[in-house]
Amino acid sequence: MDALPGMGLPAGWASATLGELCDVIGGLTVDAKRGGPGHVEVPYLRVANVQRGRLDLAKMRTIRVPEAKLEALTLQPGDVLLNEGGDRDKVGRGWVWEDQLPQCVFQNHVFRARVRDDVVCPYFLSLYLNEFGRDYFLTGAKQTTNLASLSLSAVKGAPVVVPPRAEQDRIVAAVNDLFEEVEAGEAALARARESLTQFRVSLLHAACTGALTADWRAANPMNQTGGDMLAAVIRRRQRLWEHGETARGRRPSAYQRPPEADAAELPLLPAGWAWATVAQLSFVSGGLTKNASRNDSPMQLPYLRVANVGEDRIDLTDLRKIGVTEGELPRIALLPGDLLFVEGNGSADQIGRVALWSGQVRPCVHQNHLIKARPVRRFLGRWMRDWFMSPLGKQFVQAAASSTSGLHTLSISKIEGLPVPIPPAAELRRILPRCAEMKREHADGALVLDQQSGALSSLRQSVLHTAFTGRLVPQDPADEPAAALLARLRATPAASRRPRARRSTTQADLIETQA
Repeated sequence: MDALPGMGLPAGWASATLGELCDVIGGLTVDAKRGGPGHVEVPYLRVANVQRGRLDLAKMRTIRVPEAKLEALTLQPGDVLLNEGGDRDKVGRGWVWEDQLPQCVFQNHVFRARVRDDVVCPYFLSLYLNEFGRDYFLTGAKQTTNLASLSLSAVKGAPVVVPPRAEQDRIVAAVNDLFEEVEAGEAALARARESLTQFRVSLLHAACTGALTADWRAANPMNQTGGDMLAAVIRRRQRLWEHGETARGRRPSAYQRPPEADAAELPLLPAGWAWATVAQLSFVSGGLTKNASRNDSPMQLPYLRVANVGEDRIDLTDLRKIGVTEGELPRIALLPGDLLFVEGNGSADQIGRVALWSGQVRPCVHQNHLIKARPVRRFLGRWMRDWFMSPLGKQFVQAAASSTSGLHTLSISKIEGLPVPIPPAAELRRILPRCAEMKREHADGALVLDQQSGALSSLRQSVLHTAFTGRLVPQDPADEPAAALLARLRATPAASRRPRARRSTTQADLIETQA
């Protein structure tokens, strides 16, 4: 077997299968009926605990194990753990057990590989399988829709390169040193990303509270106020309704005045600003409810789901279609400038995510978990988006979404009643371009950080590729060749093989690889 596809083995290296190098077994089946006399309650590892290059022990569960089986299933330092299946990215991922917990066992969806006769360093083995075992594990896994699982025989058959034992330790130590430098770079990028995000948040807060234009406002007295602009918007809203230009399709028989903001219950605004509601600035409507009958509709149109709407972005990579009737199309069709709110998303901080639709796909509709606000003026959509992305705007959304039941969700009426600050028209014309400029700067900065993050990820892979092709550390002619190690191992009867204690070397420091 080649060290890597298409490349020969370095001098002194050999190849083997995981089953030759290790005793590989599966774990316990989790069964609620376990218990009774002769059982011991101990912690156990699940797939969620076994990550790629690390173990996550933050959320551990316990299981009752028969005392007679406890010794055989208890993990020992140096045991290599691999996931049996789940999502495709989980198959075969794993790391090394370092005796973090006493008497810890593992479930049947996790395999344990215990090295025989110390022929391979557990850290070397796990690093190799995490990086270069992926293709083998995915190819050998049983595939179902978006899921994969490995059999015990497939895991035992995983091919592994085996350098001389001392060289393995040198490789692990060198990888550890280089990964520490990579991790320092990743930490610096994380700090830079946090600073960039904070810059955006701070500027949005300043823009939406008037602090951004305080000096300009003092130097430019205005004849018209935010209240004047709001009055003009409300008049235009009624005219649009009278001409049937709303987002709801069928109109009520009489025009209904939108709810007003109660300024007495809201924070003070700069002089000349006024409070409005989303309903005063737009027409708010819901979307389509998905059901099986829509599959038979002759009109199948692209539609947006919650997954398509991020904060200030529309993701069309997985755009699906849904059946629509002619009668409901006017109500649920999207138009450029529509502002979309996520109605509910489990976590409170994700509710009310907003993004503007710019007409990327036509025609396109939206599901009922997205609520649409069609602004009376296009610029009002941009302003409402920026406001509801600001810290104060998000607070109003989260307050409206909360309930005594603990569930967090929005509704058409809740969104209609959300407050929006309105600056004078002249001041708003100063604010919106500055916000747009800030977002471009933020996007440019984020792109640079993404590129640098990608470069670090590539560096990790380059380090591992160099390590497992024998080019990372110098070879020592005095090292016993791996072939001799394997020959002794293969000559030893299986029943007499015993796992050895892990060596005390530099691999005691945790080496993390990316998930």
